[in-house]
Amino acid sequence: MSRDTRKVQITHLLGNPALTHEDIARTVGCSTKTVQRVAREIKPDVEEAIANLEEYQTLLNKHLPIKNRVEIYTQIAKKADSNPFAAMKALERADELDGILTAKN
Repeated sequence: MSRDTRKVQITHLLGNPALTHEDIARTVGCSTKTVQRVAREIKPDVEEAIANLEEYQTLLNKHLPIKNRVEIYTQIAKKADSNPFAAMKALERADELDGILTAKN
């Protein structure tokens, strides 16, 4: 396995809080030192992504509160001449906001 492929796999697995560095090392077939090194390398990028996401969520909630978003999704889903695909996506998004359905499902 190439070094880049291993780094991608480790990075992906680090996103799962249920896995320890030892679990990841065992899964990927490398040492825990390698997992720790990759974690250190990606930490600044992860922190920046989290900060950007928090800022985005704050601005989105300020300009388009969840109540307004739900109303828009409801209008799209109920529109008689609506595109069925758009209606389905609106319902999926409303379910996701409600916690019924997640992006991973």
